[in-house]
Amino acid sequence: MSNDSTEPHHPTWLERLSRALIREPHNREQLIYLLRDAEHRHLLNAEALSMIEGVLQVSELQARDIMIPRAQMVIVEAQKTLESFLPTIIESGHSRFPVIEEDRDHILGILHAKDLLQYIFHKRTDYNLEEIVRPAVFVPES
Repeated sequence: MSNDSTEPHHPTWLERLSRALIREPHNREQLIYLLRDAEHRHLLNAEALSMIEGVLQVSELQARDIMIPRAQMVIVEAQKTLESFLPTIIESGHSRFPVIEEDRDHILGILHAKDLLQYIFHKRTDYNLEEIVRPAVFVPES
């Protein structure tokens, strides 16, 4: 039996049954429902579900929705010593800090607090901020 491509395809009873059993989400709410159902049936663990839901929420945001005003940023000034800005890092509780030049208009990069551990705990004296600062990624507000 040949299948002429001009004739409309009529699904077999098996195809119709499989479509009825496979619950393909048609919107975000249905997708979240299916993910939560998968977690309930132990196909996903709670941590994976939480991460996926977080990604779905972030995908709806624009950068301006999560931006912190410049006046409220906790920053590290490039010309300061480790000993002078370390208390600020500890008190803030943040893990990443923009590193700025003295004029405060130019961001050199991002300092990860964990990159300071080697200097603090091993009492290394060869601290050089420029060697550990990471590139800053700039995105438009929209």
